[in-house]
Amino acid sequence: MKNEIKFYSVQVKTDSEGNVKTELKIRYKEFIDLLLSFGFRRYDIGKASIYIRITDNVVTEYSITQIQDYFLNYIKSLPEKLEDNIKRDSLLEKFYSSPANYFCDRKLNLLMCSESLEFNTDTRDSVFLYFKNGYVKVTQEGYNLYDYASLNKCIWANQILSRDFEKKEFIESQNAEFAKFCFNVSGKKLERFHSLMSIIGYNLHTYFDTKLKASIFTDSKISETASGRTGKTLFCKGLGKIKNYCEINGKDFDPTYRHKYQEAEIDTQIVCLNDVRSPFDFEMLYNDITEFLPVQRKNQQPFRIKAKMLITTNKTIQTTGDSSKDRCVEFEFSEHYHRTYSPEDEFGHRFFTEWDKTEWNLYDNFMMSCISFYLKMGLIEPKPINLNIRKVIEQTSFEFVEFINNCLEEGSIEIGKEYNKTEIYEQFKELYDIPNERHFYSDMRNFYKHLKIYCEVSDCNINYTDRHSGNNRWFSITDGGI
Repeated sequence: MKNEIKFYSVQVKTDSEGNVKTELKIRYKEFIDLLLSFGFRRYDIGKASIYIRITDNVVTEYSITQIQDYFLNYIKSLPEKLEDNIKRDSLLEKFYSSPANYFCDRKLNLLMCSESLEFNTDTRDSVFLYFKNGYVKVTQEGYNLYDYASLNKCIWANQILSRDFEKKEFIESQNAEFAKFCFNVSGKKLERFHSLMSIIGYNLHTYFDTKLKASIFTDSKISETASGRTGKTLFCKGLGKIKNYCEINGKDFDPTYRHKYQEAEIDTQIVCLNDVRSPFDFEMLYNDITEFLPVQRKNQQPFRIKAKMLITTNKTIQTTGDSSKDRCVEFEFSEHYHRTYSPEDEFGHRFFTEWDKTEWNLYDNFMMSCISFYLKMGLIEPKPINLNIRKVIEQTSFEFVEFINNCLEEGSIEIGKEYNKTEIYEQFKELYDIPNERHFYSDMRNFYKHLKIYCEVSDCNINYTDRHSGNNRWFSITDGGI
């Protein structure tokens, strides 16, 4: 036999008539010992368990069916005749007759680890990435390729990218198509490009003992209708070519649904809620962003993972209040790409699927430079372009914002002066032909409710105050510094 562990025995029995019969028996302890010698283990995640195989510190998740297939292929590799005059096919027949008796949780749960597995993980100052020809260690000083022989801890097999890595100089990495794409969606502004580089680095840094934020990607264009097609999804998929990535349809995402993260795996490192519906309750994600993501699949034991979170939307997400602002970084994509002009139009081919080895290597080097940049500079919050005014429009209306903007620009409403509420309200009604009934703005209270939102959400740094004297009601807009 190819393995010294003998997992079967032959019992000789004589019946009442004196006939000698032989019976093939599976020795369960030796059967488990053999699987252990192949590297199979039970790996516990909280109250849940999965099965894994460890080969040269590389850990691969296996299903029960895959373990069964591996074992049966092992038997098929044995000689036709085994010890005790047992035929290989007889041994196969033993397992074929009742596979569920051997390959089931009741048996395989005995594949306990004799010692806890220690995985190689990112640290506060270092990021590790794994390629076919070695692993890359990234620090704020730069990055280098190392041989796997110098890596003493375990890694997941899914972490190993199916390509080789060759280090390039920083200037060369900027020639990557993905780098040019990022520069374009940054409006070709160097300051915003650096901010986006830091966001890339932050999300590729699988380290969680720090202040955690969701990255929210939206559009910069002011429009009465959501247009999209600016490259947000392509950008997120780009991060998923480095770290293990799970994309969830945002239109169907329900923060209250217990199986909302069921697509995630134990080794998922980035979760993207793509194109979430509006309005989106960001507060429901607080714990998921800063603590653990609960992964619960139907009819399976739940487990929890830590992952960086991306959110894309053609609208905006209301993140008013310190708690929300402290848990997100928001980046607006420029109008460089749109419905009739895509990255494929610009570069002449599709990203990722139509790249050659040279382009993949330039991409990898650019992503390494983003990680190094982030480790050195930290997460750089971008200055808003039209983000806040878009949030105001989505919470009020396009005509309301247009009216207030014109009043402030033309001086019919001046900072620090007091105005009669009814007079300003009547001006708005007359200008936009608001009927006296069955219209949201037919109620003056709604008009001034929106004015308060305008002052709170817009980036004008202004405050809203009001008072009443007798039958007269007054309001004023004051500088935010007062």
